[in-house]
Amino acid sequence: MSERRPYRVLIRLGAPVVAYPWIAGDALLEHLAFARQLGRRQYDLPTFTPFDRRALGPDPYEDVVYSRAGLRFASVVEFGPEPKFGSLDYYSRVDEGLPKRRVRLGFGPYRNWQMRWVYRAAEWARIWAWGRPDLAADLLGDLVGLGNDTRVGWGHVLDVRVEETDEDRSVVWEGRATRPIPVRFLRAWSDEALLAWKPPYWHRDSVELCAPPDAEVDFGGPPRRVLRVRRNELLG
Repeated sequence: MSERRPYRVLIRLGAPVVAYPWIAGDALLEHLAFARQLGRRQYDLPTFTPFDRRALGPDPYEDVVYSRAGLRFASVVEFGPEPKFGSLDYYSRVDEGLPKRRVRLGFGPYRNWQMRWVYRAAEWARIWAWGRPDLAADLLGDLVGLGNDTRVGWGHVLDVRVEETDEDRSVVWEGRATRPIPVRFLRAWSDEALLAWKPPYWHRDSVELCAPPDAEVDFGGPPRRVLRVRRNELLG
């Protein structure tokens, strides 16, 4: 079995990615492992109900991302080079030729709606992680799209490459968070917000007061709660 080590995932994109504000790298790998283990059975699970993959028995992908105290060593997805943000409106309108007095437009199949999605016009995406790069490479062979609405081509993946690295950027790099980190793990931090920090990211029990990605942070020893400090005092 391969040892855990730092690695990075490089994804070449063929279309803009619908995602805001970020995509959790560990959630992407977790999703691929979940789909690999369950196959089509995943579509039979109850909606909005957390599922523990340990119920399936030994997890062959447990070490794809190392975890300590619940914190997974994987960054959020980076996009480049300096991608521009854009927005696109999706909407549904009833046919102008229909007799509107007989069609309910507030609900039901003819309901009028509009939704604005934010996209990133990026050429590549990158994830930094600590774990088993061989397992990551195996799982990422299943990745065909990144972000939302991949079924119509958004975030189309052209190529994926996994490389071992000498530097670990999975949680912190040059004094800045590369993923959401609960403030109870930190001695000091420059910014904070209520954020999901562990899978399942959509569940309310995963939300906690965290330092967001790119915030200045200082672990500085055993985790303990301290007062937030100003940015210019953080690492001085």
